[in-house]
Amino acid sequence: MSLCPVQPIGSRTLEHEHRVQFYQDDAFIAEAVAEFVGPPLAKGDTALLIVTDSHQRAFSKALRARGLDLRRLVQLGRLTWWSAGEVQRLLASNGPGCEVAFRRHVQAMILDLIGDQPTRPLHVYGESLNLMWRDGDAEGALRLEACWHRLIKETPFSLMCGYEIANFNRATGHTIGEVCDLHHRAIPAESYDENASRLERRAAVLALQQRAQVAETEVRHRQALEKALRMALAARRHLERERDEQAELARTAREEADRLAVSHEDLSAAAAHRLRTPLNAVLGWAQMLASGHFEGQELQHAIGVIARNAEAMAEAVSDLVEPAESPSRPQTAARH
Repeated sequence: MSLCPVQPIGSRTLEHEHRVQFYQDDAFIAEAVAEFVGPPLAKGDTALLIVTDSHQRAFSKALRARGLDLRRLVQLGRLTWWSAGEVQRLLASNGPGCEVAFRRHVQAMILDLIGDQPTRPLHVYGESLNLMWRDGDAEGALRLEACWHRLIKETPFSLMCGYEIANFNRATGHTIGEVCDLHHRAIPAESYDENASRLERRAAVLALQQRAQVAETEVRHRQALEKALRMALAARRHLERERDEQAELARTAREEADRLAVSHEDLSAAAAHRLRTPLNAVLGWAQMLASGHFEGQELQHAIGVIARNAEAMAEAVSDLVEPAESPSRPQTAARH
């Protein structure tokens, strides 16, 4: 769609007109909006302003400076304020289905206002799509701009959309030209001088191109930094996982060492018990033999007891050096 030539901001707005006003400073857009809706309100028309809270205060001040009684206009239903943040939430929260939300909320509001004042032209200013663009949802903003454009073809009202020029410095995959293509008329920001010479305009364009190149370079640099940061964070997470795994292995090793230490203590206690009982028997019978009071069968019995307990001790020592294959192997007790 070809754009209409840039016209003075104060030119008479026609019905079914969809214009876009770019701006840099809040004071400038406040004056632009006051010039857009102020004279029509003074002539008896109706206006709907979809603005942020801070802009509502600035726009109110600019309109009152033109002698308008805003409280009375609101009471008469000829001036309606609507929060741009609320409209953004109503539309953006629906994602790809924002067209349905647009018809349900925005289109319904427009038709209600026209229905209430059928003989008064309606003038609408909106900046909710500027908020969407600022928040990175350029695709959603363009989709809804198309909804506004279709609606204004079918319904007699004039619309001005406000876009902060700084929002187009962000890398969104979309350009300011796409916004312009969805409007009948594009009005440059306040830095544009209509009275400048051709050479001055060319110099201004070159300066803008230079700033755009710098901004693009900064975007690429920021993207590279973000990529490096993501890689560094990924490496850090990997090291943290390895550290946690090593800590878990160390904990498991300590638990196994503790378990083995307890088993060793239990084994030592059991071995001491197995050796102590036959050893006591051997020592006891050896002392009795040393007394010289045993003869005949008693002597043979004492020797047998000592021999059997010595065998039991040998088995216990053998089990300590080379554990039995079967844990159920019977332990040899003292043999008297």
